[in-house]
Amino acid sequence: INTMNFKVEGNGRPLVFIHGLSDSLLYWEFLASYLKSDYQIIRMDLRGHGESYLGNDEVNIDLYVDDLKNLLNDLNLDKVDLIGFSLGGAVALDFSLKYPENVSSLVLMSSFSKSDEYLTNIFTQFKDALKNSFEDFYDLILPMVLCPEVIDDNREALDQIREFASKTANTDAYIKAVDACMEFD
Repeated sequence: INTMNFKVEGNGRPLVFIHGLSDSLLYWEFLASYLKSDYQIIRMDLRGHGESYLGNDEVNIDLYVDDLKNLLNDLNLDKVDLIGFSLGGAVALDFSLKYPENVSSLVLMSSFSKSDEYLTNIFTQFKDALKNSFEDFYDLILPMVLCPEVIDDNREALDQIREFASKTANTDAYIKAVDACMEFD
């Protein structure tokens, strides 16, 4: 657990939030600020994301699941609600299949259960962009996750996020995460 960054806030029914590719536990900051008065909010950085250490293990969805299971064990949590976005949704789904006794409910957003031909093509584009630079990846993914009006109306803030994120981005970890997504089924 000392190599995994996580945050626990509030009291009540435990909700576990798992971020997507290239994000961190900060992705959920706004939502957590509203929910922590009624729930125990657990947010974690996946390996190589945010402030979590990548390590030398082969990165796959099962490894992220093991990390989550270890975190829940360390926090003495037997049953949780899982909320996962994109890559985090794949982790939450796989965790639910492996440890159904530990899951009360499952919320998946913009996620997937396997990488079909369409997704493999997108993941390959992600990898190619990441091999070049985080900025190229950010520019590629932005129109996939935000509509044009939101991008246009928030261009300055989005450019600041791009610049900030590029300073701490672990592109090697993100490439390994993309490979894990491509192998997931």
